[in-house]
Amino acid sequence: PAPAFHYWAKPAQGYYRSSDKAAIRKNMTLLYAAGVDFIILDHTNLHNGYLDNPDLKKRMIDDPMIALFDTIMEMRAEGLGTPYVWCGDNDGRTYRYLYDEFYNVEKWQDCFVYWDGLPLLLTTHIRPERFPLKDENLFTVRSSIRSGAKEILAATGKEARKAKSRRV
Repeated sequence: PAPAFHYWAKPAQGYYRSSDKAAIRKNMTLLYAAGVDFIILDHTNLHNGYLDNPDLKKRMIDDPMIALFDTIMEMRAEGLGTPYVWCGDNDGRTYRYLYDEFYNVEKWQDCFVYWDGLPLLLTTHIRPERFPLKDENLFTVRSSIRSGAKEILAATGKEARKAKSRRV
């Protein structure tokens, strides 16, 4: 049924919700051990219908992201490393919501990948300079489909590794 998550096979750690902090902790531990610098939360299919429906917004956005960011910060407080988070989207309204509810929350600000002093926003807009939030100076906006995407990935990985080595 839509909207629902679907699996092609049973996950290795069994079925779990995106807000399951034990599953998030296990995944963050494995990803960090594998040398992953950051994870990408793909919100490109997160349309305004999610924001307009309180139940969908809570189940699909708020609960999973709160659990993820809280788990990351709990693990770091215990001296454990975790990947950073980088969100991708193509909708200015969604990003405004994500900024207000997550990026701008002081306790989670160390969860994100930064570029030029601002959280990095990856968009499917071909011309990121025309992205709706560009003038608000909330994010450093880059296109995910430009030829420079590989350079961005390489640079953000280096920045995350430098930040990680300073904190751990």
